Amino acid sequence: MMRAVRLVLAVAVLALLASCAMEATWTIDGKWQKKDGTEVVEFSRTGMVTVTDAGATASARYTFADTKHLKIEMGSLGALVLKVSCTRDKLTLTNPEGVVTTYSRIY
Repeated sequence: MMRAVRLVLAVAVLALLASCAMEATWTIDGKWQKKDGTEVVEFSRTGMVTVTDAGATASARYTFADTKHLKIEMGSLGALVLKVSCTRDKLTLTNPEGVVTTYSRIY
């Protein structure tokens, strides 16, 4: 359970690390691998995000609060809002504490 919570929180942290505004020309959908890490985050078009790391997987619902913020609903743990920046191949999430996480798109 703790590992699943950590994975969901990691996804939220990633979303917060973004520093650029989202534009209609990019999409967050798809798989992203953490830079210098093994964590893989997958955003689906149906509003689900799945985080996989060290053999553990956790899923949650996501929405965009606005063009610069990703909101991840973590059930009884509440919601996490992350600053998000995305280009074709790079996803940056910044959590409320200012911790930045960068991902590269997996093709």
